Amino acid sequence: TEMAFNIYREGIKNRNMEQIEKAERIASNNLRKIRKDMDNMLEIFTLDMKKMIDKKKTRVSLKPIIDEIVKDTKYIVKEKKLKLNINISQEINKILIDKTDIKTLMCNVIDNAIKFTKRGGITIKSRLKGKWIEIEVKDTGCGIAQEDKDRVFDKFYKKHAAVEGSGLGLSICKEIVQMYKGKIEIISKAIDKGTTVIIRLPKA
Repeated sequence: TEMAFNIYREGIKNRNMEQIEKAERIASNNLRKIRKDMDNMLEIFTLDMKKMIDKKKTRVSLKPIIDEIVKDTKYIVKEKKLKLNINISQEINKILIDKTDIKTLMCNVIDNAIKFTKRGGITIKSRLKGKWIEIEVKDTGCGIAQEDKDRVFDKFYKKHAAVEGSGLGLSICKEIVQMYKGKIEIISKAIDKGTTVIIRLPKA
């Protein structure tokens, strides 16, 4: 972006590594946001087709996928000084699902947690609960008002127009989970009380 380029140019001119690193962080984050929005736009147009064909289900390891997403977000996490706590149970580390679907699902949920958390941290964990594999992403962010909890799954819904992103993330998450006859639930007591997203996928 133009701002990142200007900061980088000033950093080169002043031989200031701090400015150069800042420009790198901004450019990396902006490129990631653009890529994610484009991926979501493509996904929303292909979901109906995916429902009509047999999914290529494989036993996917959850931990490496989450580690990859967290690595991609390292700059913004560091900038916000957030704490990440990841606890993926080894006994249910593998999920019978299409790899692209689980990556899209977790990327959108984790991105939302980071985007709406200014201080504190995010906890990502999994557990076996009856016939379900349960994945929980809990943040200490801005929370969701009761009247908005049902609307967050609507396509293109954003509480404020200025909020970054396409407004497709949670809508896509819901459709992916439903394809596998699973469930997705959002728990938030009130504004500024944080948000917990619980994803339940059938045990293989």
